[in-house]
Amino acid sequence: MVLYKRKQVKIIPPDDLPEDLTTQVWFIPETKEWFLSYSDYIKRMDYLKTRNFVCEITGNSCLTYFEALKSEEQEIREVEKNFPEALKEHILRFLQFNRISRLDMLVDNVYQVFKNDYFPGETVFLRGIDNNNNVSNNSTNNKEHSTKQRGTIREKVQYGQDQPTKYLVVRLNDNHQAIVTEQNISRDRNHFTKWLIKTFIKLTMSRSYKVGAPWVVKTKYAKKYSIPTTYPDDLKQFADTTPTGDIVFIQPKKKRGPQPKITETPPKPPKPPKEPKKPKKIAIKAERKQPTPAPTKPIVPIAPAAPPAVVVPFKKKFPTHYIPDAIMKEYEEEEAKGTPSFGLSQFQPTKKNIVEDLELKFDLQNSKPLPKILSLPENAKYWNQQIIEEEKEKEKETEGEIDEIERERERLSCYRLPSISEALQSWIFLNVYHNILNIDTFTFDDFVFAMGWNADQFSEDGRCELLDEIWCAVLSAIVSNELPTNKEAKDYKERDEIYGLTITLPEKDEINEDSENDSEEDEDEDEKEEDEKIKQEKQPQQDEKQNNIKDNESNSDQVSSSKPKGDDSEDHGSESESEEKQLDIDTEQSDSEENDKESNTDKPVVTHNAYECMNHRGTSWDERLRKRNFKDGNWQCILLGVLSLVEHVPQYETTINKIYHKLAPKDKPATALSVRNQFYDELDIELKFKALNILIDLVISSPLVRNHIDSCLENSTSLRRNRLDNLKEYKIVLESAQKAHQYITTKLATTKNVSQLDQSSPEQQQQSQQQQPQQPQQTEQISEIKKGLDLNKLELSESERLLAEQDNEFKEQCNIRKDAIIKLNQLKEAKREIEQKLTELDCQRMKLLGKDRLYNRYWWFENNGLPNLHSGGNNNDEDDDDDENNDNNKKDEGENENENENEDKGENVDSDNENEEEVDDDVHDETYLMGRLWVQGPSNNDIAIHFKTDLKDAQEFSNKIDKIRLENNGQELDNGKVNEENNNNTTTTNSNTNNNSNSNSSSSNNNNKVKKLNFSKLPSQLITTVRDSFALDIKEKGIFTQSGEKLIDEEGSFMVPLAKLSNLQRKCIEEFPDPLMTGSDWRYYDKPEDITKLISWLNPWGKRESLLRKELSLVKEAIISSMEARRKALWIDQTPPEELEISDNIKKLKTKLFGGSGDDNENENHLKDKTDAAEEDDDVILTSSAKRARRSTGSRKRQKVVTVQDALEFGEPEDVNKMIKELEKELIEKKDNREINRVLEWVNSRALDLFEKSLYEGGDKQKSNKSKQKKK
Repeated sequence: MVLYKRKQVKIIPPDDLPEDLTTQVWFIPETKEWFLSYSDYIKRMDYLKTRNFVCEITGNSCLTYFEALKSEEQEIREVEKNFPEALKEHILRFLQFNRISRLDMLVDNVYQVFKNDYFPGETVFLRGIDNNNNVSNNSTNNKEHSTKQRGTIREKVQYGQDQPTKYLVVRLNDNHQAIVTEQNISRDRNHFTKWLIKTFIKLTMSRSYKVGAPWVVKTKYAKKYSIPTTYPDDLKQFADTTPTGDIVFIQPKKKRGPQPKITETPPKPPKPPKEPKKPKKIAIKAERKQPTPAPTKPIVPIAPAAPPAVVVPFKKKFPTHYIPDAIMKEYEEEEAKGTPSFGLSQFQPTKKNIVEDLELKFDLQNSKPLPKILSLPENAKYWNQQIIEEEKEKEKETEGEIDEIERERERLSCYRLPSISEALQSWIFLNVYHNILNIDTFTFDDFVFAMGWNADQFSEDGRCELLDEIWCAVLSAIVSNELPTNKEAKDYKERDEIYGLTITLPEKDEINEDSENDSEEDEDEDEKEEDEKIKQEKQPQQDEKQNNIKDNESNSDQVSSSKPKGDDSEDHGSESESEEKQLDIDTEQSDSEENDKESNTDKPVVTHNAYECMNHRGTSWDERLRKRNFKDGNWQCILLGVLSLVEHVPQYETTINKIYHKLAPKDKPATALSVRNQFYDELDIELKFKALNILIDLVISSPLVRNHIDSCLENSTSLRRNRLDNLKEYKIVLESAQKAHQYITTKLATTKNVSQLDQSSPEQQQQSQQQQPQQPQQTEQISEIKKGLDLNKLELSESERLLAEQDNEFKEQCNIRKDAIIKLNQLKEAKREIEQKLTELDCQRMKLLGKDRLYNRYWWFENNGLPNLHSGGNNNDEDDDDDENNDNNKKDEGENENENENEDKGENVDSDNENEEEVDDDVHDETYLMGRLWVQGPSNNDIAIHFKTDLKDAQEFSNKIDKIRLENNGQELDNGKVNEENNNNTTTTNSNTNNNSNSNSSSSNNNNKVKKLNFSKLPSQLITTVRDSFALDIKEKGIFTQSGEKLIDEEGSFMVPLAKLSNLQRKCIEEFPDPLMTGSDWRYYDKPEDITKLISWLNPWGKRESLLRKELSLVKEAIISSMEARRKALWIDQTPPEELEISDNIKKLKTKLFGGSGDDNENENHLKDKTDAAEEDDDVILTSSAKRARRSTGSRKRQKVVTVQDALEFGEPEDVNKMIKELEKELIEKKDNREINRVLEWVNSRALDLFEKSLYEGGDKQKSNKSKQKKK
């Protein structure tokens, strides 16, 4: 961009084209300006040739326009040639709205930030990589490693802030891959310099002339690299003065002569109409504020009924969606005129008029449905109580460590699933990558229940196959099943490595260096430089000592292999001591020798047998894993071995130590069976999820997963090509079908008219001849394919069949249409299958549906990556170009959807009941994976930026709420919305009592009802915590500030401006009494009606909620079908037929016993009264009739009562009572065994198909090693 006096050069706008296109014009190619007169052309050229122009990039001045433009083009070519393309987007995102005014400081900042940061696609130099793709940090060992080799970065991964960034690079000479860090790669010095950065900034950025203006990316580059261009709120003042880099035209100056007179006259006529506006606005506001009407009618009896008639209608006081203030003012102005030209319903939200969600008003009448909390499964809850009781007994015996026991008791007494994030992550990973893990898919309900499998269930029902297969599948992905040769085994043992390890482990040295750097952040830079020099001087000594220690360890390992079982603990203890000595040597090089001796004497004492258990009977855990020996507690021992690989990681250390002490305590024998028993006895469900999550974190970065993702991407690209080919073929076939159908309809119309003319009288023929010019228009309207072409109709009608017998050409067109319709249906089915496969192959990351106004995140985990069991009605079965078939297809879709819904509910709507009779459809209706819509709290950035609070404070509040709910036995807290009363002041529209999942009907039902707020039932602790955390005072009939100002009244309406309420307070009020404060807070919806209520609650005028509403509406039908399948499979809304039969038998027996069909409670009370009366009246004299009955019964033989039918026919009261108790016990057992039977029915069908046995039985085990020996 050439500058003239530090401003962009403006271009003369082109004139209108002359009528004669052969007119000669004068053209300037550099500016693309043309002139009709030569004088104008000369003036412009004289201006452009003056030496007053400046090159923006180089800063050279005293140039002509053409010289400055040439200089800029040369610099642009230089930047495009040398500057890395992969860096441009990231640097622009970093510079967007940057407030550093000085350019040199900005260049230095960019250079320091991106100096050691590399991105995929960059061409870099590689160092320290040998021919076997092994990375060696010591380049002095081999000269070949020090040579630079060119390569490209393919992927970039960073597992944490403390972890170093790792890059997957590919060498250009042989296309070999390697994982390296920033120490092994570097850029070309000529491609990343401060001069190039400065040139790039001048080329792509611009800045306003005002003080404090930020740097802004030019429009051309913002569109190219998708850089957001919306200004922050505090920088919007610079938007108008910041150059965008686009062409700026010279605007003609406005004439100032007669304009002031014109501006003075228009204000006079609007003044008279403003006067009648004021009383109308004042009257409307007075009607809203003052309930008493104007005393126009002096009728005394109507006076008491007047106040409710003036009250604001319900829809106006509590609208379903609040509209932005600007649009509301515009509507009120039109309404105040008396004759509004449009209604409020005609306003539609667009990208231009939607606003920030928190700028819109709210009330508590139309609140969103309350999500549920995932509670612990019954088996885990019961077993946690058993562990707590055991801990109480241990507390009596041991006096110390009371604090730890109390913490453990609080953790185990939690009513909800504490490790919900780990559970969801584990379930998603196992189901998304189930193909490479050789495991079949399973539901989240079965997964949680299986993870809570306890010792009682293990002793009664045996092992849980789902639980064993999950652990065995994940463990099998860590070490391959390939068996090493003797030479390979020796080599790996000497190097202290594991053969076949498929995961990358974090190194101890890197973690120690990170921790040391974190502890030394507060020191001066000079001291850090001196320490680094000392470490570099003593590095060779450290390497020699470490090599000596490793040699000693290898020798001790060889000796330990010949020792018996009892010596395993000593060997592992020596290994751990040697590791500690290595760490001591690393950290104490600058200390004295006395400190070295003291540090060696302070050694931690191992208080568990985990190291002995993982190498039980002299065989290492990795050898067992390689041989797939999982039975009889072996996979639990393997689990200990895998956890020992990452026990030095700080984020895993505490969890792994707990697992060590739970699975292998010191007082238990170091055997596999004891570890298995401890797994079911002592390990609770939270630790199980955390241990599984650690394994999954290791497997996620393995080549097994990366290769699967690459293959999915390749398959998805081929499927997209097939989809395009499918669309092209669909359009071609559709055109042929349309032509044939048009010919058929026109032929039928003409033949019908001819037959009518033959049968009519001469007078009618004359009338028809007069109407003949109108017939072609009618036939064209009839032949519209939108109305005529039916893709589900293959058979000919009677008229078509009769005409086809007479006309061969007509018959041929009918056959063409029939074949085309069959082909179209096949293409639609193929497209549907392609769409389902694409959603399954999209397994890189789970897609977020969106955020609501309070920054809560919504997840539907069946949206991508998982098998698409329930594809909703939003599938693109019809092409967007098929405008002519939309109506018929929509009708067909609506009929199919109604049939599916009625099949799920068990209702017969149509006469075609074939689908209900098939077993496959019934199984599909009960098949699901998740069946829940999950709601997650705001992220850490949202908490800090938008709610302006600390993460610790938010976590403390959620912990307090958990304690309050725990004291209330895990019950849901009252939200205060009770006492629904009819609002007689509003106009009743349509009282629909049907409980359908329709937002329109639900909103119409609530039009004439007002929910009164009453917080009297809330616990006092909750009120105090809300007062302390959010400065809100919750009273019985409203919410107030601490100063006494009312925020929410009894009806739930907001009483003060939004500016007086903080975002955090609003979140507490809208989500009261259970606000989602952190990202670890999870809730879910599992009812279809809640989804429709949620969509209707989302405000389309908000930025976030409009997007979320759109995404939810797209997947609404799929979510509802999945929820209905889950509720049907788990018998949530219904009872199984077996239990129904038992309950019916109980009712029949109770009616016979008590002689009536009363309630169960009344029957039980009646039974107690009879038994009490019988016990009290033992000494009462019997009557003669009773004596005869006693004698008669004593003389007969008593028949045995075996079945319910026997009890109903000839059972005595005692027999009936006994039968009732047995049936009630059986009913309780069946209800308790629902989930157990469902989990036990699960079978790993994928492993059975591949290996003919499960993974637990060693299905993935390598069969033989003969082929490997033959190759040698």
